[in-house]
Amino acid sequence: MEEIKILDRGFVRLVQAMASDDLIVQAARTSYKWVKKNTDENLIDYLIRNEHSTPLEFAEFIFHVKVPIFVARQMFRHRTASISEVSARYTKVEDEYYHPQWRIQSKHNKQGSSEDIVIDEELDKEYESLHNHAYSTYEKLLSRGVAREIARSCLPVSYYTQFYWKQDLRNLLHFIRLRTDYHAQYEVRVVAQAFAYFVQKYCPVTYKAFTNNIINSVRFTSNEIKMLFNENIIEQMYNAIEQLEGTRKQ
Repeated sequence: MEEIKILDRGFVRLVQAMASDDLIVQAARTSYKWVKKNTDENLIDYLIRNEHSTPLEFAEFIFHVKVPIFVARQMFRHRTASISEVSARYTKVEDEYYHPQWRIQSKHNKQGSSEDIVIDEELDKEYESLHNHAYSTYEKLLSRGVAREIARSCLPVSYYTQFYWKQDLRNLLHFIRLRTDYHAQYEVRVVAQAFAYFVQKYCPVTYKAFTNNIINSVRFTSNEIKMLFNENIIEQMYNAIEQLEGTRKQ
């Protein structure tokens, strides 16, 4: 099982991949009874560019992921994966929590952070002490007979969790597009980057088309187009074309 280490104690493991560029091509060509009208690469590029994404759903990936709880909750918001998470009602939570590299609040992104920052050693130790105290309380509650489902409530969301994540390629690429963006939180970006590594490994042609047509492309709204091509410039262009056509007729 190939594994990519992430954060301080986390990982992304590829459990199974039913995925290849050939599989996507075969699924796409059923639309016209397997007639080969263009190359596999051109067909996949056409599918991605024109958002004909149904053939991508036939490719699937299963991952084993270990991340802090707050990262898992961001991932689960996508609601397009089949997820089986370790249950803190059935099992005892392990004493593993995430110790981040501290970052300052971004001045341009209200919900995000920017560059790294060094905090004083005393405050850093207070962070560790908080977790040690929380886990000690958790164990005391369990020793007094308190149910695991209630005792876990004293643990911070920085504690690690694990889960299996199964997703078709169509939705996986959507996850990668959103969560590798620089606006996404660093801790979830590293998960998306690990996913991207495995997708590129098993579906290199598809990932290349995805990168060219989605990741490295730019879309404009109608208002943005008006700003780029204001009416005066467009009118000048039309006048120039009319003058050129008139010159040709002469």
